[in-house]
Amino acid sequence: MSKDDSKMDSVKYGLLKTIDVSGFKVFDPVVRLLFGEEPGKQVGEIVRYMIIPIIFVACCIGAWAVIAPNHKTKAGRVLCTYARTKKKTILVHSESNATNALHRWRPRSKKKRPKKLS
Repeated sequence: MSKDDSKMDSVKYGLLKTIDVSGFKVFDPVVRLLFGEEPGKQVGEIVRYMIIPIIFVACCIGAWAVIAPNHKTKAGRVLCTYARTKKKTILVHSESNATNALHRWRPRSKKKRPKKLS
């Protein structure tokens, strides 16, 4: 074993120890892959511990985006629509409230702040 190999091993094991102590064990296969330790096994673990959970979370967010606008409650159907005025877009939760919100919305008046005494 040469001196360079021992330095690389100490760096690798130092990183692995830091990852283990910090609780980010999911990055263990990435470090091992970067140092060329069993590439096939490390890629499999990266897919299992990183890629599949990311795909699962993306599918859940996608399902939520599709299902949430049509969710029905005891009080009725929940709709989220946006009413546009000349200067502002307002989020309203039903179509009937959208027209009411447009008529009731008025820009806030700018209040003058009292001057500070020095």
